[in-house]
Amino acid sequence: MGATAYAGDGRAAMLDPSSQRIDVRVYGPDGVVPAPQATVGGTGLAAAFRYSGRAFANPMTVTAVLGTMSNTAQIFPRASMPAACAPLGDSATIHVAEPRSVRRGFGLSASIAGGKVVHVGLDTGSTSLAIAKSKLAGALEDELIGPGRSAQVTYQPSGVTLYGNYYLAPVALFGKDGKKKLGTTVPMEVFVATMQCTKGRVPPCPADTGTAYMGVGFGRPSPKPPRLPGLPLMATPLENAFMQLADVVQGPMHPGFVLSPDGLTIGLDRASATGASFVGLSPYPERFGDWQGPPACIRFDAGAFQCGRMLVDIGIGSMFVHAKRPARFDTIGIVSPNAGRPLVRYAVDPKTVTIRFVHPSQPVFVNTGRDLLAAATFLYDAGCGRAGFIGAHVSSR
Repeated sequence: MGATAYAGDGRAAMLDPSSQRIDVRVYGPDGVVPAPQATVGGTGLAAAFRYSGRAFANPMTVTAVLGTMSNTAQIFPRASMPAACAPLGDSATIHVAEPRSVRRGFGLSASIAGGKVVHVGLDTGSTSLAIAKSKLAGALEDELIGPGRSAQVTYQPSGVTLYGNYYLAPVALFGKDGKKKLGTTVPMEVFVATMQCTKGRVPPCPADTGTAYMGVGFGRPSPKPPRLPGLPLMATPLENAFMQLADVVQGPMHPGFVLSPDGLTIGLDRASATGASFVGLSPYPERFGDWQGPPACIRFDAGAFQCGRMLVDIGIGSMFVHAKRPARFDTIGIVSPNAGRPLVRYAVDPKTVTIRFVHPSQPVFVNTGRDLLAAATFLYDAGCGRAGFIGAHVSSR
């Protein structure tokens, strides 16, 4: 495995082997990588690991640390699809009851690098964990690696932009009350926000003191680098706490989740998928381990269906629609994957739901917000690359 250090300008950095060392670790199932740690010096030197030859279904995570700088990568099995897509068994899952109204959203609690447990909102419309630096009280210095490269992210529909830095740290997940521990991730990329700009403002802006947002979605596009210093947040499974749980990376838990009107299940097993109808997802181009959103079609009243993709986004209570629309209409019908094979079908009354129409050109896209969960349970199978629904052919409401 090659390990090369790069400076902030993207050029390879020469290291002094006598004083600068890169610590490289591989996190994978027991018995697959018996010697998962190495230290290398210089530039372009290799870190050697022993692989047992055993099959593994979930990607392994690699971390490299040089002082306060860090980076992560994943190792994918060459024949991952047959192993990952075997019939679901009785592997472990984590269930969290969500007794609140669907419209109020989902949440958990988390501790970054052993720090104070704080409430975090859950969002399937993004994939990164963003936390205000002020919420890292008590974080262990030897587990919180950074600050690394500067970064920024803009959330919609609020238009708020956060500025900060990447860190590498393990993340412990708890129930909403912050008492019951659900699991801990392997060291993963965390975005620590230091400044928050409201829509239309540019830096300098007030310090960020409130952000605590955990993106656990998939298939989100990686934005282009901005002209301002700092990279945008990348949108990959490496920043998704659900996909980086130790029981997923190092153990038997099948990666994915289930969202229902009254609960959240992390991981998939035979019981949690009972009654679900699945549709295959397309791989995300040039991003191993990630999948594009499920196919879907929408129509206005009894008009023709317009087809593209959908996003089930529990981070917002409104809808976003990219499609050509008539001047007046009474309902929006949504089906997935298509009108000829509707695994889920429901209708939305625009008088009762906030709908934002943007970019009325191809490709067609609908962000359902949390409203889909009033009609069906949604499943995401990251290991097999498929999405599922329980509650098909739901009548209009």
